Amino acid sequence: MSYNLPAPRRITASNLPLPSHHHGDEHAEPGVEIKIDSLPVDSLLDGTLMRAVVATSTQIPTSNDGQ
Repeated sequence: MSYNLPAPRRITASNLPLPSHHHGDEHAEPGVEIKIDSLPVDSLLDGTLMRAVVATSTQIPTSNDGQ
C-alpha cells in the first residue's frame, strides 16, 4: 500500500493591527494574515503508516492579537 494523500498542512490565522486612522470607527475590522505550511511526512513501519507533526507548543500562539 502506498501513501497517496497530499502532505498535511498547518493553517494559521492572526489579526493584523488596525491602522491608526480606523481606531475610532466602531465598524472597522482588522485584516487577517493567513499562513499555510505544508508539513513534512515521516514514514513508519516501512510506509504502512505516515505521520506529520501538526502542532507544538512553540508554534501555536497563545493569543490571536496579531504580530
